Amino acid sequence: MNQSLDDLMQNASQLLTDMDYLGSEALCLEALALAKEAGDWTAYARIVLPLQECRRQRRLTAADTAVQLGTNACWNDPRDGCVAVTKPLDRSAAEGIARSALEYKRQVEVLWCDNETREDTWTLATLGDIQVRCSVPAPDADWVNQRLSPGDDGFAAAGHWFIAASEALGDAALHQIEAPLGSLDRVEQLEAMLAMVGDHEILHQRLADAARAMPLGQPT
Repeated sequence: MNQSLDDLMQNASQLLTDMDYLGSEALCLEALALAKEAGDWTAYARIVLPLQECRRQRRLTAADTAVQLGTNACWNDPRDGCVAVTKPLDRSAAEGIARSALEYKRQVEVLWCDNETREDTWTLATLGDIQVRCSVPAPDADWVNQRLSPGDDGFAAAGHWFIAASEALGDAALHQIEAPLGSLDRVEQLEAMLAMVGDHEILHQRLADAARAMPLGQPT
C-alpha cells in the first residue's frame, strides 16, 4: 500500500513539473483515496498540498488565457479559459461545459451564475449534489457576454472578478462545514465541498488540517 502511494505521488510530482495539471490532479485524488482507505492520515494531509497546487496552476492557466463573464447565447468554446455561465443557459449547461473540459483535458474553470447578465447582483451556485449559493456585485457591463483575451480592454479586471467570485463561493462552502475537528465527518464534508469548489485554497488547507487531527491508523 505504501509503495503504491509512493509510486502514485512520484508520478503525480513529475506530471506537475511537466505542467500536466489535470493528469497530476487525477493521480493525487487516487492517492488520497488510498491513504484514506488505509487510515494513513499523515500521508493524506501531505497529498493535499500537491493537489492544491495542481488546481491553483490550472486556474491560473485558465485565467491567463481567456475570460467570459455571461453567456447570453450558447457557449461551445473548446479552448482554455474561465467562463461564468448565466441565463438563458442553465445549471445543466454549466455542468456540461465542466464535463467536456475534463473529457478533452482543457484548462477550463466554470462558474454557474443563476441570473441574467443585466442584473446588478450575480448569484453564484455550486455544481454538484450539495447546493451552496452566494451573491456578489455584477461585473462591469463592458466585460459581459464576450470572450476576453490578453490585450483586450477589461481582460485583467474580468479575470480578477472571476477569481474573486470563485473565492466567495468557496468561502460560502467553508462556512457550511459543521463537523468537529478530529472526526471523519469533517474530512468527508470538506471533500464534498472541494468536489464542487475545487480551486479554493483555504478549503484545501482545512482538509489537510482535518486529516492531521484524525486518530492515526483509523481506516475508513
